[in-house]
Amino acid sequence: MIDAEIRKKIRQGTAVSQLEDVLTSNVFGLMRMIPHHLIKILANAKHIRENEKLTQISALSITSNSFELWKTFQNKNEETDKNRDEPDVYFELNNGKKVIVEVKYLSGESDENQLIDYSEHCDYLIYLTFFNEHRQKAKEKYSDHEKIYLLTWREFCHLLKEILPQSNSAIESALINHISNYLDYKIGSIWDGWNQDFGKINYPYGGFYNGN
Repeated sequence: MIDAEIRKKIRQGTAVSQLEDVLTSNVFGLMRMIPHHLIKILANAKHIRENEKLTQISALSITSNSFELWKTFQNKNEETDKNRDEPDVYFELNNGKKVIVEVKYLSGESDENQLIDYSEHCDYLIYLTFFNEHRQKAKEKYSDHEKIYLLTWREFCHLLKEILPQSNSAIESALINHISNYLDYKIGSIWDGWNQDFGKINYPYGGFYNGN
């Protein structure tokens, strides 16, 4: 699927190319082959309130056979008429801690309490987003939550490129390079929005330029 997208066999703007599940499968389906590098990247996720990195997982490893995409959890939610949860990425660490990565591309949460619901199934919930507005909304909404960490796709891509020179395996290097090229294709030309909410800034004389 990665090659089909990059070589424009699946054109950008089509329904398939915009699906978050396709992005999840393409990236994490390969990253699961190099789990130690995946942990290095995810350890850079920052706590939603304290802004501290998830360094406590950096020296840990993913338990064999625990990695799963769209693992199903029964979790009835009467407010949303939902009976189950299917987080995008789930795995367990060798210290017994459970990690969920919820992947977003062009959208935010799929329902009102998605992150809260998913956090019931893990010790660390990493919210991987592209647009700044979705990350900012999560900060405002879940600032009191202890389990949620934030990571952007641009950070993910940057960290992936930093790992490449550290790899001593030709196969690992090829996988990392392939994923990196794919992410450059998917997000490289898309603006991810303002990093600051300009609506909350008081400008002198009511404008951007004060005439001085």
